[in-house]
Amino acid sequence: MFTYRQELIINKLLHSITPINLQLLSHELEMSERTIRKDISEINLTLSNYNLSISHKRKEGYFIETYNRRAIKQLILNNEKYNNYLPENSYQRKLYILFKLLWAEDYISLNSISEEIFTSKTTSYNDFQNINNDINNNFNINLKVSKTKGYKLNCTEDIKRKILSKIIVEHKRRYKYLMKMFVKYDIYHHEQYKTLMDIIYNWSKNNSILISSIDLINFTLEIQISYKRFCDGFKIDSVFNNQNTYNFPIKEVNNIMKVDISNDEIQYILEILNNKSFILNYTPQVFNYSSQITEEFLSCISNITNNDFTQTETIGLENYIASMLKSISNHNHYNTFSELDVKQEYTFYYSLSENIQPIISKYYDFQLSNGDLENLTLYLVIMMKYKKKTLNILIISDYTNILLSLFIKKFEHIFGENIKIIDFIDTKTFSKNYNQYSFDYVISTNLITENIPVKVSYVDIALVENDIFNLVQLFKL
Repeated sequence: MFTYRQELIINKLLHSITPINLQLLSHELEMSERTIRKDISEINLTLSNYNLSISHKRKEGYFIETYNRRAIKQLILNNEKYNNYLPENSYQRKLYILFKLLWAEDYISLNSISEEIFTSKTTSYNDFQNINNDINNNFNINLKVSKTKGYKLNCTEDIKRKILSKIIVEHKRRYKYLMKMFVKYDIYHHEQYKTLMDIIYNWSKNNSILISSIDLINFTLEIQISYKRFCDGFKIDSVFNNQNTYNFPIKEVNNIMKVDISNDEIQYILEILNNKSFILNYTPQVFNYSSQITEEFLSCISNITNNDFTQTETIGLENYIASMLKSISNHNHYNTFSELDVKQEYTFYYSLSENIQPIISKYYDFQLSNGDLENLTLYLVIMMKYKKKTLNILIISDYTNILLSLFIKKFEHIFGENIKIIDFIDTKTFSKNYNQYSFDYVISTNLITENIPVKVSYVDIALVENDIFNLVQLFKL
């Protein structure tokens, strides 16, 4: 509808209750007087279709009549570019301004940001103060302030990346506007993103690294940010310690991103991999005895229960044991359930789990915690009791396709082939059509208001340990 330059002129006039003369407009917008006259003429041609206009008073300047202001502002807001990115509340305003600070090489003034997002100077000032308080509390830095120029984020590039990392983690439940910012700054490319997700997912699986759906998405966004900022000229220039790579496929990632980033950038990405909360921190110790431990453990169980185990069940348990050993090697034990007593609920299977400790002790100097044994107990319950059952499951979730697909992969991996997922739908579709489905259980990541004649289990999209326990209880395993 309007060019970017024309929108700047309109915004300037919308934020002034008095006329602005041509010379002042030219100075503040850094445009020639001739350009401004031409643009205003073109603007008025468009506005005339709506019985609106920019007015002019001789010797005073250009202005917008009070009764026209709201209508003209609405026209701009209806512009697709503005409608996509314009913040609607305080949370979105702060995110918008923070991204602006992270990508700006110069100061950002109160005037410019107020005109850009249709807020008062007082509101913008308060937003800057809140941002300053946040980064001071979390990173011990302050915005650089100039009375004439405005605000600037004056810190090293690695600190800026860490601020972006914190934004990702803190906004994981409010991804919608955050993803708009990624699109605005040309960070997020969907096909590239999906390919990265698959590579990281397969890498974590092949290396027996436990990673949740949310963590996988976070780490993928981290990679896209690192490459984007590198291409934009915001390069890491620091000395990093040698990081453990865990066979991370950096060459494959370079090929997807079509950029060979610097060694410092690679070291930064690997530092995220090692030191952030996205992925469990494992030491690079190679566990050569996972298959032997699994074989001996299953043999012990078979002697007690007379159960035979398929190749698929054996491989699944071996992957689980390898993950557990890697976690323990870096002093990360699975959490003990604080509210749920697995040992009391599944006494027999807990006693089976305890047989693994002497087997592990033959190969490694590791001691399992109660939480490790409880998680192993749940795995045995699912593997041994559940294989005789076949259940039709309906999954309800309003999350994005990527999150949902990862959730389903993890769900199917944990509960095996005897689960049949008949469909996965959002809550709105479920409300209208749930009578059309035939299912045994409903698993939902969102609240359901309908009264339905089957049991519903509410779970986190990351499918955490307590969720698994509750599902085991729900399925009456």
